[in-house]
Amino acid sequence: MAIWATMWEEAIFEFVRNWGDKHLPEKPRKPLYDCPICMTPWYGTLIYILIWNNGLKEWLVVIIAAMGLNAVLIKLFPDD
Repeated sequence: MAIWATMWEEAIFEFVRNWGDKHLPEKPRKPLYDCPICMTPWYGTLIYILIWNNGLKEWLVVIIAAMGLNAVLIKLFPDD
């Protein structure tokens, strides 16, 4: 969620969203910056490898839990 928030309007990585909206088709936008649930496996894997890198089973649990948490947050706060 934090990485997604950095790409909102007037945020530090707003330029990524602006560039993507002009140059990318819809499908790659979701995992890059548009959907926090879709972004989780990609950014989550990078963060997991950099911090823990304990194994495939743990990685899978962490990624699925993070995706679930993001889904719950999106449903609880749909307009934010």
